[in-house]
Amino acid sequence: MIALLLGMLGGAWALDGNDRLELSLATGEVVRGWYYDLRDEPGGGATLVLTGGDRVQEVPVALVTGVRVDEEAVSLADFEAQLDAIRAERAAWAADPPPHPPAGVVVALSAVWPGAGHAALGDWATFGKYSAVELLLIGATGYALSQRSGASLLLPVIALDLTFRTTSAADAARLTRRRRARLGLRPAPLPALDEPASP
Repeated sequence: MIALLLGMLGGAWALDGNDRLELSLATGEVVRGWYYDLRDEPGGGATLVLTGGDRVQEVPVALVTGVRVDEEAVSLADFEAQLDAIRAERAAWAADPPPHPPAGVVVALSAVWPGAGHAALGDWATFGKYSAVELLLIGATGYALSQRSGASLLLPVIALDLTFRTTSAADAARLTRRRRARLGLRPAPLPALDEPASP
């Protein structure tokens, strides 16, 4: 049964960051590396970005004459279909992106309640995990306050809670920055110190 299913899926694969590519180029070169990104060029055409060997390689797709993915030969038609699927997925994501509030909003929310910044991003599973730990920390704080020697337990619990809130805020900020960068919503650069301020 499993063999039948594998046979039916024979040519099904999806290009992702775990794939090692070996690209034969029209120039006679062979380029090897891990798939990192596909960049569409403004003037047309596309560039594959590969990583490996402590370097980043950019390969124009138009030069590719042969492809091996994870040591297996792939037809150029299948490879082009995968590149088209990546483009379609990106276009769909950009047309209806997930929530992407500014980093300051998710940091402030996470400072009030760990995981709230993730909730603002629509990541409810992570919100639940952070909330569960925060509830444990609130319980530990209540226990410390109810004990005579509570101060010796209270300070480490508060320090742990502040560290936890900082971790939550940093993670939420990282996620929203990544989403906003993918949408082209990078923050405006700060003016240089020697530039006069605009009126």
